[in-house]
Amino acid sequence: MNNPLNVIFKTLDGKTFNAPSSLHLLHQLNEDSIANKKKSLTKYMKATSKACKLYNGSEVFTHDRDAFFASLVANGFMTVEGFSKSNPKPVELTKTLGRFGLKVEFKDSSPLVSDTLIKKSGTNPIYTAFRKYVDSFQSALNN
Repeated sequence: MNNPLNVIFKTLDGKTFNAPSSLHLLHQLNEDSIANKKKSLTKYMKATSKACKLYNGSEVFTHDRDAFFASLVANGFMTVEGFSKSNPKPVELTKTLGRFGLKVEFKDSSPLVSDTLIKKSGTNPIYTAFRKYVDSFQSALNN
């Protein structure tokens, strides 16, 4: 059986999660949560956003999973640590990053992570969050 490529995340409290998609990661975080366990994923995201706002004033977006994780990473509540396989195949990388709302292009055989949102200009907080999110994935690939 072919194992999917997982992205490895670490939360602010030091817990590590391996997930092949943002939906899987959201389910894992919800199950791990003491206060929000067994609530809907939308309620979990909203409760987490509220807790982050109370913790340090961070804005965590809840309108979709990708924006939720982008803002968690951008605000330091979660880091992208790497991938479950070293030297993943381009097709694996493309599919996995697509499940996190990102795309990857290959320039001279080197992966370059991007997202359509960050190509827009401006200082909108969601664009800033996605820029940091993309940078964190790119950094994990370069290590």
